[in-house]
Amino acid sequence: VDLATGFISLVVSSRSLEDITSIVASPTGQLLASFQAPVSSQVYSIERIDLLSGERIALVSGDRPELAAHRMLALSERKLLIAGNESSGRIWNVDVDSGDITPVAGGGESPVSFNPRESLQSRFGRVIDLVLDSGGSILAASAAEAGVPPLVFRADLAAGTVTAVAGGGTRSIGTR
Repeated sequence: VDLATGFISLVVSSRSLEDITSIVASPTGQLLASFQAPVSSQVYSIERIDLLSGERIALVSGDRPELAAHRMLALSERKLLIAGNESSGRIWNVDVDSGDITPVAGGGESPVSFNPRESLQSRFGRVIDLVLDSGGSILAASAAEAGVPPLVFRADLAAGTVTAVAGGGTRSIGTR
């Protein structure tokens, strides 16, 4: 994807992308993607795709289900936020240089509220989208899941808090 013109070019064959779970452009235009192994479904990776040659370069990989991101946000070439894997309502920080993957929000017992809660003590459904706001916080939308209603919430990385900004009703979309 040429960010200046909006043109999309095929740089990698569809065969090599059938196991992709998410794709994002970094702030400098590098294409980063997360993959799940098609046969074992147990090996995951985050890779850079060279736009000229189509070559896939593994940045982080292994038997780490948290890498099966359905949403990624590139903070820089070497720092990513990932979320939305099927087994966890969490947001993870990925340090590409060290390979460290650390949770930054979610996985706790306290439902997200309109009052700030500690990030790692908060509970929300699978993240379906996330963006970075102008203040450096994450705005995320989560699906209704396991008794947790759909939400839009702000994760303030500096303060270590999560706060609901919309949603949280008792009915799922489409019900009466």
